[in-house]
Amino acid sequence: MNEILKNRNDIRRKDRPIFIAIIFLPVLLVWRDLTNDVWFLLNSGRYVVQQGIPVIEPFTLHQGFEFVMQQWLSAVIFWGTYSAFGIAGLKLLVVLFFALTVFVLYRLCMKLSGNYFFVSAIITFGASLLFGVWLSCRPFLFSTLIFMLEVYFLESFIQSKKKHYLFFIPILSILLINLHASMWPIFFILLGPYIIDAFRFKMGKISGQGYEKKTLLIVTGVSLAAGLANPYGWQGMTYLKRSYGHPEISQVVAEMRPPTVTEPVGVMVFLAILLVFLAYLLHRTGKTNVRYVLLTFGTAYMALSSQRSAVLFAVCAGFPLAEYLKNLEVNISQEETTRREHVLKSALFVLIIAVALMGFFYQPETFKQSSAQLTELDETIDTILAEGDVNSIVLYTGYDDGSYAEFMGLKPYIDPRAEVFVIENNQKDDVMQEYYDLQTGRLYYRDFLAKYQFTHLIVTEYDILYIDLLNDTDYQLAYSNDSYSLFEKK
Repeated sequence: MNEILKNRNDIRRKDRPIFIAIIFLPVLLVWRDLTNDVWFLLNSGRYVVQQGIPVIEPFTLHQGFEFVMQQWLSAVIFWGTYSAFGIAGLKLLVVLFFALTVFVLYRLCMKLSGNYFFVSAIITFGASLLFGVWLSCRPFLFSTLIFMLEVYFLESFIQSKKKHYLFFIPILSILLINLHASMWPIFFILLGPYIIDAFRFKMGKISGQGYEKKTLLIVTGVSLAAGLANPYGWQGMTYLKRSYGHPEISQVVAEMRPPTVTEPVGVMVFLAILLVFLAYLLHRTGKTNVRYVLLTFGTAYMALSSQRSAVLFAVCAGFPLAEYLKNLEVNISQEETTRREHVLKSALFVLIIAVALMGFFYQPETFKQSSAQLTELDETIDTILAEGDVNSIVLYTGYDDGSYAEFMGLKPYIDPRAEVFVIENNQKDDVMQEYYDLQTGRLYYRDFLAKYQFTHLIVTEYDILYIDLLNDTDYQLAYSNDSYSLFEKK
């Protein structure tokens, strides 16, 4: 008996495993070397487990910095996983949460498209490619899933009219404020379009859907109040406001810069946005809602403002297409079924090779620390530790390398937690601006060295201090390898 499909050109159930394999194929992208962020996260998690949650920054040479460990719960999870299962455990954790995020997106697309598998599979695969580029062993791993669950529960409430779906929203708010506080305000930015669309109105061709809003507004208020359920209270809730919008951070941190066509990640972002808008332009018979328009345009703007916001675009711009394209007809005749199966299998093989190569050999600029570099950094730090008295060491490292030094028990000048080093957060010194001025030549290196009286400096050849230290009579080269040079004060 022939299978009865809602859309006559949908994929038959016996063919679907091929597509499901393709959907989860980008999991190969996340099985990569760990990022330099992981070391300060592991160090943070270890500190919380052993010492409790800090309010004064404990890991660098700076004294008395006010501190919000905005990802404390993520750090504890990472440290617990690492302690039990090592590096492989962390990688498996990334794979698991990546798969959960993709699965929730797939289920949401199926729900909105009326179980139109072909459309849901294509949308999910495209979004999963963007997820795969950015999801790594960082708090984004958890916050992306939370955002995906947020829109899933909101859409389930609207479609089923069952209020119990909204009861999960405050729980997600509590989880997010503790797992990744800097992203907590985004939770309510995503709620905004749903609140607007809950009102029935008409402005030309734009109209609000008009669904039950009283419970939605109450749940939004409860979710806001739930944000106080974090160790830092109001300071944790407002962390984003104090941490972003600093031009020096955007210059130093690659993922905070706008995408460009000169980088593969930028090309992916532009291509994803182009494909979404082309779908709307070419399939004019589809229908959409105000909330989808706001989510798509809003997150597209965010993705064009900073590379890492491409994850939010993947979360919020993909699933609306499932409803818009639910009546799409793909004209494939039954006679072409056998040939189509061969084509799908061939395409799957090609995709496996392509994505595997991308996953293992390409990493965005954000993911700079390869295994070889980490080994060489470890050897350099071991040279310092072999000297004995760690407490007498005043260490300089560049932005990318400080976190591993901290993990190894040293207290460096700076690490990849950019927002910790802006004065709005630490209330004492704008170290991020100072580091930017040093690296751009605005700050004379001798004035910088005189301020901190470094005993040891770990630099790469790309650090502006490298040439200066080679020619400075107060410092000597104590150790070097292909990636790092260690200078000691004479």
